Amino acid sequence: MSGHSKFANIKHKKEKNDAKKGKIFTVIGREIVMAVKAGGPDPANNFKLAQVIAKAKASNMPNDTIERGIKKASGEGNSVNYEYCTYEGYGPSGTAIIVKCLTDNKNRTAANVRNAFTKGHGSIGTQGCVSYMFDEKGQIIIAKEDCEMDADDLMMIALDAGAEDFSEEDDSYEIITNPNDFEAVHAALEAEKIPMAEAEVTMIPQNYVELTAEEDLTNINRILDLLDDDAEKDVKLILSYEDDEIGSKMTTNFIVIGKNLNIRQATHELIRQAGENDNISTIYVVDENEQYYGAIDLKDLIVARDYQDLDNLISTSYPYVGAHEKISECIERLKDYAEDSIPVLSEEGKILGVITAYDIVEAVDEEMGEDYAKLAGLTAEEDLEETTFQSMKKRLPWLIILLFLGMVVSSVVGIFETVVAVIPIVMCFQSLILDMAGNVGTQSLAVTIRVLMDENLNRKDKFGLILKEMRIGFANGLFLGIMAFVFIGLYVCFIKGNALSYSFLISGCVGVSLMLAMVISSLVGTTIPLLFHKIKVDPAVASGPLITTVNDLVAVVTYYGLVWLFMIELLKI
Repeated sequence: MSGHSKFANIKHKKEKNDAKKGKIFTVIGREIVMAVKAGGPDPANNFKLAQVIAKAKASNMPNDTIERGIKKASGEGNSVNYEYCTYEGYGPSGTAIIVKCLTDNKNRTAANVRNAFTKGHGSIGTQGCVSYMFDEKGQIIIAKEDCEMDADDLMMIALDAGAEDFSEEDDSYEIITNPNDFEAVHAALEAEKIPMAEAEVTMIPQNYVELTAEEDLTNINRILDLLDDDAEKDVKLILSYEDDEIGSKMTTNFIVIGKNLNIRQATHELIRQAGENDNISTIYVVDENEQYYGAIDLKDLIVARDYQDLDNLISTSYPYVGAHEKISECIERLKDYAEDSIPVLSEEGKILGVITAYDIVEAVDEEMGEDYAKLAGLTAEEDLEETTFQSMKKRLPWLIILLFLGMVVSSVVGIFETVVAVIPIVMCFQSLILDMAGNVGTQSLAVTIRVLMDENLNRKDKFGLILKEMRIGFANGLFLGIMAFVFIGLYVCFIKGNALSYSFLISGCVGVSLMLAMVISSLVGTTIPLLFHKIKVDPAVASGPLITTVNDLVAVVTYYGLVWLFMIELLKI
């Protein structure tokens, strides 16, 4: 888009590398995440990852940093989702511009790219408006001062490896390849230990435009500088907050005005800022100290008269969140808000950004996904594109624990083999009691986790919750126990052909066992998440499978214990 100015002064570019290295490494780190998620961690089987690694090495990123980035991306701890987006437009004198972005917030990026074009007197176009003027090619730049090899020898190495073109500039060599041959050419140069200033698959213009007018040069440089500044601010924003903090979800696309303005001044300020920020439905207000004061609905400002006091339009009770608040701790508050966006404040009460309704929905979805995964006995949320080994790692920890708990349950059943040998029919109703106990325990678990998320409970409240769940378990158990006593007794008597007294002794043991198992299961399903919460462990890890297995143990002991005590020891059947 601007001739060979991108590569015209390699030395000048290298001098700026140290200042920008942190930013470059962060951007490449994001690309590694995207490449690994798309095609796996093996560059031999992931062409995109191989390209990114080549780019990283050309930027002098250390090998251990690259490997660490691949391991992090292929693990379970990376919750930020980046995506590529491309914008096309025109700069001064009809220069064609393509902007490729890697972002975690497309809304913010779109607004900032549009702002850069506007300030440089350019314009954003539609998809495809200029891309036909470019070709996707592999491009490798080698600084002459870093390369001791003769130009002819360097050209032969590149062409033999599959390069399409080799050209020599004043202070650098440029090698162009087909995208599919890029990795082979890069590997050949790397094998000869040839240092590369740049190496990437990029868009190469078919024709170049020479800008000579001072105004055009100023505007094109302004666009490029603003895009570069935007990338730097975006990186700093991401690095400032942990992935589980609200600040990592916010956008800087918002309107803010001072509280001391009149209606006309506020309207003019809105119009001025709307050129840079299109999130205008809510206007945020700050006081003389730049601290958050409240918010104004756009329609209220539009219909307001000049003689009205701006302060009358400001909602000082408008909700807000802190930038360092944990998403998991304020997710319920966010779900209850009906506003289009909510301000994110610093510890000093100043507005840093806003979190939009879309971001809130995304945060809620991520948080619920994690909780559902934990309730299912997983260590992280499943991903359809992840490898079999990664899915196994998530599921195995709980499955191993449940395997040993299952062995304990089986061993307990073995203790009561005498009961089964004397009265084999009791085996028929074991699954009924185990299933009901597991269901009741899971219900109590879900209720307890929900209460813990919504409310701060003191000791009295926790004790009340336990008693309430036990009362519910007792009431339901009594009702279902009576039903089991009647219907199982009739079944054993008339279908199985046993004596009436014997049949109702069996059904009586089932009914009483069912009631006791449901009461105890309610107790277990409530106390386990409360205990986890007390010791600062996420209650969701008291998963359904764990509660069910524990309650199986309780139900087996209760059922066979009652049959052994009443029918064998007391009645000598």
